[in-house]
Amino acid sequence: MEEKNKIYTLLLADDDMDDQYFIRKAIKEIDPEIRVISFYDGQQVVDYLVTKFNHDGVAHVTPDLIISDINMPRMNGLDLLKILKKDAELNTIPVFILTTSGDIHTKKQMLQHGAVDCLAKPHDLADVTPTISRILDKALSVNKG
Repeated sequence: MEEKNKIYTLLLADDDMDDQYFIRKAIKEIDPEIRVISFYDGQQVVDYLVTKFNHDGVAHVTPDLIISDINMPRMNGLDLLKILKKDAELNTIPVFILTTSGDIHTKKQMLQHGAVDCLAKPHDLADVTPTISRILDKALSVNKG
């Protein structure tokens, strides 16, 4: 039986493969049972979420959490966030935005559009795990309430 207050599946959207690698590694260090599904841009996330089944007929899992970079090709994090928050089936998924910008306007904009938080993307490898840990903890508290 699944615990209600646990993250089982996380979608990660980031066009930087190195960032994806280090974020995935941090997640596995924190909780190796979390399934991470990675995408290169926001459009791939939307395509995955609106397509209920893969090509083999296996149902896609609705994620417990989405972590998205803000600057990506085809569809950026803001546009992804807007689409998710307009969809009745997807608008309850907690979304965290990572950005290289420290601009307060960017953070306010993400929060206004429904992000749980907008955090600076860690520049130092030593900061990746603590940042991801904060995201996972905050997501659990959002899912609880």
